[in-house]
Amino acid sequence: VLPWSFADAATTYRNYVAEIDSLATRSLGGGQLDLSAVRAAVDDLADAGRAFDTALQRAVGLGSRVLRDKRQALEVINRDIYQSERDLGADAGLPRRAWYKHTVYAPGYYTGYGVKTMPGIREAVEQKNLDEARAQGAIVAAAIRRSAERARRIAQQLEVL
Repeated sequence: VLPWSFADAATTYRNYVAEIDSLATRSLGGGQLDLSAVRAAVDDLADAGRAFDTALQRAVGLGSRVLRDKRQALEVINRDIYQSERDLGADAGLPRRAWYKHTVYAPGYYTGYGVKTMPGIREAVEQKNLDEARAQGAIVAAAIRRSAERARRIAQQLEVL
């Protein structure tokens, strides 16, 4: 099974939300930007990640001989794992650059190639565009929820091996 941790991703995303919260308080004033939907999606991903980790441990515990016999099922699971990054994309792309689809990582619009985390939200906050920050928050939350749904689905697939 491909090495991946949805739970670790959730921990990292939680840090990004905290950074944006601090930035929003400094830039927009306290209580202006509500990122509770993003935090709830991250919590959902963390829960799904723990279920994935538990199912993965159980599957690995079956041993290589059993897993070798389940190669076809593992191919489907591995494809689902490597495609999980696609869940974090948004069809419309990021504001002012539709060609960047990733909602969690992208080069900054104002920083050249310097990476921005949760760029749609972060850059809107930096530009003091509260409406855009709110809209992007909903998009990021939806993307993270898609990732959580996939993690749960993969955990279920691992459980039936």
